Amino acid sequence: MPHEASSLMLGLRIALVSALVAIGISACNPSGRPTIAQWQPKWIEATEVIPAQSEIGTAPDPAVCESTIAALRTRSVDLLPTPDVAIDDSVRNWLEIAEDAFFDCPPRGDSGISSFDDAYAEMDRLASEIDLVLKTGS
Repeated sequence: MPHEASSLMLGLRIALVSALVAIGISACNPSGRPTIAQWQPKWIEATEVIPAQSEIGTAPDPAVCESTIAALRTRSVDLLPTPDVAIDDSVRNWLEIAEDAFFDCPPRGDSGISSFDDAYAEMDRLASEIDLVLKTGS
């Protein structure tokens, strides 16, 4: 009887481990990309570190730009890859424009963006593209 009990316990352990492995494998995204549910909160955090344009004016305090760059760079590492290849370039461009604008503080036109008005307009356009893909993919 003790041998039967230990065999039963071993069988239950193997079944439990097998079930956990199966669950773990099914939870993985085979594409190597995060799901929209995993990625979208990180995107929202990144967009929220950008101060409202009305708060910064045309020539913000350099400390505002420095803190924005630091916060943006901290969050940007989690944004690529995106859940969908269709938005990879849009996210890269959004990050580049945001970083360039706040690094130059205000933008000087070196990257084709000559003012915060231009930077915010282009970031808004890109964010709309990204949000559209996220909505159609969810």
